[in-house]
Amino acid sequence: MLVSCHTNPFKKLKDIHKILDIIKAAGFDAYDYSMFNMGDEFNKTINFAFVDDYKEKAIELRKYADSIGLKCNQAHSIFPSFFLNNEELTKEKVAQTIKTMEIASILGAKIIVVHPENNATPEQNLKFYKLLEPYCEKFNIRIGVENMWNWKQGEPRCCEAACSYPENFLKHMELLNSPWFVACVDLGHAEMMPGTNAPAIIKTLGSYVQALHVHDNDCVHDDHMIPYSSKIPFDPIIKSLKEINYKGDVTLEVDNFVRFFPTDEEHYLIAAKILYEVANKIRNEILEK
Repeated sequence: MLVSCHTNPFKKLKDIHKILDIIKAAGFDAYDYSMFNMGDEFNKTINFAFVDDYKEKAIELRKYADSIGLKCNQAHSIFPSFFLNNEELTKEKVAQTIKTMEIASILGAKIIVVHPENNATPEQNLKFYKLLEPYCEKFNIRIGVENMWNWKQGEPRCCEAACSYPENFLKHMELLNSPWFVACVDLGHAEMMPGTNAPAIIKTLGSYVQALHVHDNDCVHDDHMIPYSSKIPFDPIIKSLKEINYKGDVTLEVDNFVRFFPTDEEHYLIAAKILYEVANKIRNEILEK
């Protein structure tokens, strides 16, 4: 079981090599390569999904990561992934998603998270995901399906979206019915939903759960903070992961913790070391007999 941190929190450095150096120096076993953000100024410097020479850049980064002994365990594709009732735009997004799958494969990732469409039914999401399945085999990479959330203006809490509730998430996985698709449980998203929580989702999905997005929040907003800093109770989550004999990794997704630190390598390394200690604690507790 690896402990991993995604690259996005450190994007303001505008240097993917420096980002990997920090993640490695902090003690992490692996990194999650984030291609999620599409419209910000940092894409051209650290996100290869939107450059023409993406293969060359990915190959070079793989060599660099190997040279410092840091694995890419996981990746995150673009968002949004597709659109209901817009075939032309969906076609464009599918092509971009396939590119991210290839990049992740070159980097060595075993899983790439591809969001479902928030407002689609399991059957509609199935149609989209099946367009990607041939490329899973081609690039030897599995797709992680993530639990989502919606928010209606004026409402005090988030509301239902694709995979946000245990039964809906399970239906997605059962319809996909393929070893190329696994469940990535976003712990923060799960705890935001009224009437459910992360342990309920984990125990319902069982062996489908092969990846995590680990972070904390106030159980209302998608804060993406360091675990144990807010209101999510982690002990029941760890217990549920032990119950299903979870064999995946502990992968942090903690953008909003790092933003409180000054934007330089020295302070980012301090932040990363704190993140590692927390992630390693969670790993040890999951593995504890």
